Amino acid sequence: MTEKPILYVKAGKVPANWRDLVVKRVAGGRVIPDVVEADAFNGWFVQAIRDKAGKVERSPGGAMRTRRVEAKIKIVVREKA
Repeated sequence: MTEKPILYVKAGKVPANWRDLVVKRVAGGRVIPDVVEADAFNGWFVQAIRDKAGKVERSPGGAMRTRRVEAKIKIVVREKA
Protein backbone atom coordinates (compact mmCIF):
# COMPACT_ATOMS: atom_id res chain seq x y z
CA MET A 1 0.00 0.00 0.00
CA THR A 2 1.44 3.40 -0.94
CA GLU A 3 1.12 6.57 1.11
CA LYS A 4 -0.85 9.51 -0.22
CA PRO A 5 1.43 12.13 -1.78
CA ILE A 6 1.88 15.40 0.09
CA LEU A 7 0.45 18.10 -2.15
CA TYR A 8 0.54 21.32 -0.08
CA VAL A 9 2.58 22.74 2.80
CA LYS A 10 2.85 26.13 4.46
CA ALA A 11 5.40 26.91 7.15
CA GLY A 12 3.82 27.14 10.56
CA LYS A 13 0.38 26.18 9.24
CA VAL A 14 -0.08 22.80 7.52
CA PRO A 15 0.91 20.14 8.20
CA ALA A 16 2.00 20.39 11.82
CA ASN A 17 5.20 18.47 11.00
CA TRP A 18 6.25 20.71 8.08
CA ARG A 19 9.85 20.84 9.40
CA ASP A 20 10.16 17.12 8.59
CA LEU A 21 9.45 17.85 4.92
CA VAL A 22 11.52 19.08 1.98
CA VAL A 23 10.53 20.37 -1.42
CA LYS A 24 12.40 18.97 -4.43
CA ARG A 25 12.36 19.75 -8.12
CA VAL A 26 10.95 16.85 -10.12
CA ALA A 27 13.65 17.35 -12.78
CA GLY A 28 16.95 16.49 -11.10
CA GLY A 29 15.59 15.90 -7.60
CA ARG A 30 17.44 18.85 -6.01
CA VAL A 31 16.20 20.12 -2.66
CA ILE A 32 14.91 23.70 -2.86
CA PRO A 33 16.10 25.75 0.15
CA ASP A 34 14.12 28.27 2.17
CA VAL A 35 10.65 27.19 1.02
CA VAL A 36 7.87 28.70 3.12
CA GLU A 37 4.91 27.43 1.07
CA ALA A 38 4.55 24.86 -1.70
CA ASP A 39 1.78 23.42 -3.87
CA ALA A 40 2.88 20.27 -5.70
CA PHE A 41 -0.54 19.77 -7.31
CA ASN A 42 -0.54 23.17 -9.03
CA GLY A 43 3.26 23.34 -9.46
CA TRP A 44 4.60 26.30 -7.49
CA PHE A 45 6.53 27.23 -4.36
CA VAL A 46 7.25 30.38 -2.36
CA GLN A 47 10.85 30.83 -1.28
CA ALA A 48 12.51 33.31 1.10
CA ILE A 49 14.95 35.66 -0.66
CA ARG A 50 18.47 35.82 0.78
CA ASP A 51 21.02 38.61 0.29
CA LYS A 52 24.65 38.07 -0.75
CA ALA A 53 25.63 37.56 2.89
CA GLY A 54 23.08 34.76 3.20
CA LYS A 55 20.64 36.63 5.43
CA VAL A 56 16.91 36.59 4.72
CA GLU A 57 15.93 39.92 3.16
CA ARG A 58 13.30 42.00 4.93
CA SER A 59 11.03 44.76 3.67
CA PRO A 60 11.23 48.19 5.38
CA GLY A 61 8.30 47.04 7.54
CA GLY A 62 10.21 43.93 8.64
CA ALA A 63 8.32 41.33 6.62
CA MET A 64 10.34 38.55 5.01
CA ARG A 65 10.79 39.07 1.26
CA THR A 66 9.76 36.08 -0.86
CA ARG A 67 9.39 35.04 -4.47
CA ARG A 68 6.90 32.64 -6.05
CA VAL A 69 8.32 30.17 -8.58
CA GLU A 70 6.31 28.04 -11.00
CA ALA A 71 7.93 24.58 -11.25
CA LYS A 72 7.16 20.88 -11.13
CA ILE A 73 7.92 19.92 -7.56
CA LYS A 74 7.35 17.16 -5.05
CA ILE A 75 7.04 17.39 -1.29
CA VAL A 76 8.70 14.53 0.57
CA VAL A 77 9.61 13.52 4.11
CA ARG A 78 13.19 14.52 4.95
CA GLU A 79 15.53 11.54 5.08
CA LYS A 80 16.86 10.85 8.57
CA ALA A 81 20.64 11.16 8.91
